[in-house]
Amino acid sequence: TKGPEKGTGLGLSTVQSIVWAHGGFVTVKRAMGRGSVFNVFLPAQPGGAECAEPASATPFPRGHGECILVVDDEAPVRSAIREALRQHNYAVLTAANGKEAITTFLTHRDRVRLVLTDDMMPEMGGVPLVRALRLLDPQMRFIMASGLESEAKRAEYLALGVQAILPKPSGPKALLETVRAAIEETVAAGAGPAHRT
Repeated sequence: TKGPEKGTGLGLSTVQSIVWAHGGFVTVKRAMGRGSVFNVFLPAQPGGAECAEPASATPFPRGHGECILVVDDEAPVRSAIREALRQHNYAVLTAANGKEAITTFLTHRDRVRLVLTDDMMPEMGGVPLVRALRLLDPQMRFIMASGLESEAKRAEYLALGVQAILPKPSGPKALLETVRAAIEETVAAGAGPAHRT
């Protein structure tokens, strides 16, 4: 695994992105001192045995055409998030780092409703990006994606007024629920940053 401030580990974000692109998801079970077990679930090939959907299953929340700016330096991650959002009725803009995101935001500032950004990126990471975009639009809403589990980091994100923290990796359900909640909070809260996690 990579050390602190060097990334998020064994490329799980890339694995997750590939699995998402094929309509699947990844789960993990972990126990301190005993390791982790990852399960990859992919849809069955058409023509195979059909699997009944559980009665309790609920559809993923859908958007209403809102524009989301997705910022991540890993192309497969950007692509997977973009496709998941587009398939659920969101418009999506993407950027590979904070500097590119600012340029994209300035070009489309009247459209962007929410910025979903990775924290650790070259050029400009998520925290300085949030600070810069807050100066341009104090009402903008943010979701910070992070693979680092740290109370100090969490406190830093909340102090910035980030609406939600999305752990990396996360499945499409967590992504779509977090995005929907952050946007609905925008409508409900009106002005000023909220501290939803």
